[in-house]
Amino acid sequence: SRHDYPTTTASPTWNPTTASPTDYPTTASPTVSPAPTLAPTPKPTDHHAGGCHPAYSAGASYAAGQQVSATATAETPTTTPCTCSEASCPSNPGQTTGCTKTTTVMTSETYNYQCVDSSNPNWHYCSSSGYKPTGEYGSLAWVKGTQCSGVITPVDPLAGIANPPGCPEDFVAGTEYEPDAKVSTPIAGYSGPAKQIFICETEPMNQFCGKSGYGPGTGQYWDQAWTKGTLCSGSVSPTASPSWDAAMMIDGCPGAWAMGNSIYEPGDRVSKNGIVFECSDGSPHCSSEGYEPDVDAETDYYWKLVWTVVGHCTGTIAPTGSPTFDQATVIGCPDEWVKGTTYEEDDLAAVTVSSTPLRKIAYKCKKWPFSGHCKDISPAEEFGGHLGWTKVGGCAGTVSPTAAPSFDALALVGGCPDNYSTTAEYEAGDRVAFQAAAGTAGSMALAAGWRFIVYECKGWPSTSYCSQDAYKPGSQYDDMAWTVKGHCDGTLSPTVAPTAYVNADCPAFGTTHPECTYEANTDAHVTTIPQCKYNKEVEVTGVACTCGDSGCPTPSPTSTTCTKTVTRISCPAVNNWSSGVSYVEGDVVRVGANMYTCKEWPYYFNCNKAAYTPTTDPDGLWKQAWTESGTCPSSC
Repeated sequence: SRHDYPTTTASPTWNPTTASPTDYPTTASPTVSPAPTLAPTPKPTDHHAGGCHPAYSAGASYAAGQQVSATATAETPTTTPCTCSEASCPSNPGQTTGCTKTTTVMTSETYNYQCVDSSNPNWHYCSSSGYKPTGEYGSLAWVKGTQCSGVITPVDPLAGIANPPGCPEDFVAGTEYEPDAKVSTPIAGYSGPAKQIFICETEPMNQFCGKSGYGPGTGQYWDQAWTKGTLCSGSVSPTASPSWDAAMMIDGCPGAWAMGNSIYEPGDRVSKNGIVFECSDGSPHCSSEGYEPDVDAETDYYWKLVWTVVGHCTGTIAPTGSPTFDQATVIGCPDEWVKGTTYEEDDLAAVTVSSTPLRKIAYKCKKWPFSGHCKDISPAEEFGGHLGWTKVGGCAGTVSPTAAPSFDALALVGGCPDNYSTTAEYEAGDRVAFQAAAGTAGSMALAAGWRFIVYECKGWPSTSYCSQDAYKPGSQYDDMAWTVKGHCDGTLSPTVAPTAYVNADCPAFGTTHPECTYEANTDAHVTTIPQCKYNKEVEVTGVACTCGDSGCPTPSPTSTTCTKTVTRISCPAVNNWSSGVSYVEGDVVRVGANMYTCKEWPYYFNCNKAAYTPTTDPDGLWKQAWTESGTCPSSC
């Protein structure tokens, strides 16, 4: 399958609703690195001392800015006079006056709270019971308001909005939404008729609108696929039947609508009950089930997405010959599309839409990454065909036969570079040779029958695939990582070999690397430190300490052997990015001698994804997860 590219199949790996305080160290209060440039969450402005919002409920789903109330029980010590002779009254021997006793009074207080706004990523924790408003970690996700009592009168979200629009259909997870499709969602904490409208983004981001993690207003990544619209109430009002004038009269009615696969092209017309409809530009659904144009329909209005009312008609159109197609578009019909065939970008395929008369439509495979869909989804498929294919137009006959392809058709690009190696690390622009045919032993020249094809590693985002065996030149998926540049003969003229960065071992300790306290205290007595390294805090348990000393936990007064946990600085090597390493905030990788540091929460979740691997591309996707952090030293 060619669906391995990250832009269409990557799923979010972080689920804030399952997070719990156990993600934090048990010996200290949790610390969450703030997202850069986030404005502080303001204090709630609509908390009312006179009433409480609905009570917080563990397990419920809460959105950014939603308000709740929560009650906490506090213990208050109270000192009162007592009779010295009573058993419950503490007193000194012989004391007869001035005795007091302390009792604990339990009091309950209820406050309003507001989930932090969407500019603070901690709002994802509001639905986690480990971050309840009154809990130990509640202040990370909730802003405490004023003390309250009773029940607050809900504020009507439609107050002050004159004539709100009707609501489109509710959002349904898993639905494939078209660009600019509108949905509505309930308003958190509100049970009235008002809803919130969201608008699906344009291509290609509309492909995420129905996926898990992108639910409008609630998903972790919703703002990448949806735009928040206005409030609405009720439903979309049905439109009245159109009224006609003489200018909209069409001479003769075209045929009735028919269901099928890509029967209609942009500009085709049908009629029903004397009304003429025209297929919209670029729509693949004009002949799809559920899109039959009908102005009298009471419930289904999907046809309006793909059909336009252009007038009304009487009678019938005079018969004409079989439809013809613009031969300037496609000279002849390419081969029929066959599932499983490997199609590359700009390849053509035909689909038969009518057998009598014979009618075919030609399609062109889109450029990468969308070309990955071309072998699996037919161009005429109602749901998904447009992902990999672009309609070219009608075609007739066959493509004129051409001679069998010859190797000489590839341009000669000079001498041959090194053959592809599964152990090498390739960057954008690197070239390799692929042996297409073996010749006479003793010579590697073209004249001796040897055939080598030159491939060049593509730029971002394909570069990371060049070093993976599944995408090597000559393989089924090589076009996702490599571009064929031509054929070669002989060898390249010798050049000064590039010097790869070697991360050598350097002598440690003494006067060098005093900061590497972790390595200095290991039992293995480390004597070398990597030339290119970075400093990383690690916690070391079981470090011996003197019982009773400050900072040394003593299990009991008689303990003679005590240990503690200390923080030391480790100096790990800065290596190339690897899919086998789990990166966290502060980890460092390199590309050549250039170093990159994994960003803080929440960006570090992407540091482990291949699509965000650091590259030399100054505008690459990697900048969302990594920060440039200098170059490795050239010597110890």
